[in-house]
Amino acid sequence: MLPPILEFYVVWHPADTAAAPIAHEFVEHFHGKAFTGLIGGAVEVLVRSEGWRSPEDAPRPIPFSDTPNPNGLRQPEFVAIVPLMGTEMAAAVQTGASAWRNFIEQIVNLRGAMPSRVAIFPYQLDAGVLDQTELGRLLSTIQRIAATVLVADGDTHRNARCRDLAQGVAQFIAAEGTQHITAFISHTKKPSQGARKIHLLSSHAFAT
Repeated sequence: MLPPILEFYVVWHPADTAAAPIAHEFVEHFHGKAFTGLIGGAVEVLVRSEGWRSPEDAPRPIPFSDTPNPNGLRQPEFVAIVPLMGTEMAAAVQTGASAWRNFIEQIVNLRGAMPSRVAIFPYQLDAGVLDQTELGRLLSTIQRIAATVLVADGDTHRNARCRDLAQGVAQFIAAEGTQHITAFISHTKKPSQGARKIHLLSSHAFAT
């Protein structure tokens, strides 16, 4: 079995109740019709929320390095980590030497060690979570997805979030010096309230 080309990890604190529905949106989007043209398993979406060893613990660490997995499968080419930043996550990270602070520091360090293969795409759930907080110290310098969402007529916040994340990942993978993926995108024109707008259809193909 081939390894996935891209793995998403959507991360949130279980007490941030607004996060789970948004995480589900990302899972549906990247496992849905928009990516049916991909080779099976090329994109995988995983979630990290519940404590690993106890309810108070941070989630299970994200396993990504140049070291092969124990079962012999290669690691994915790229990893995209999506922290859903709410007040509960900020509070958990604020506590000195907490499991959640260690978890967020680990993903920031992973990005720093492998910048061409690991990207972080934070999404802010609640206002103020980055203001003078440890979460802000760790993640505020990284560009957020859907930070200034302008929802056009007929569009939705869900579509805007998923579109912004997909665009961010595409730009990351297509950065100078990376030639791992070629994307073929088909479009169609679809009428919406008398206007004809271009909508992304279901044909996306990635090839190494």
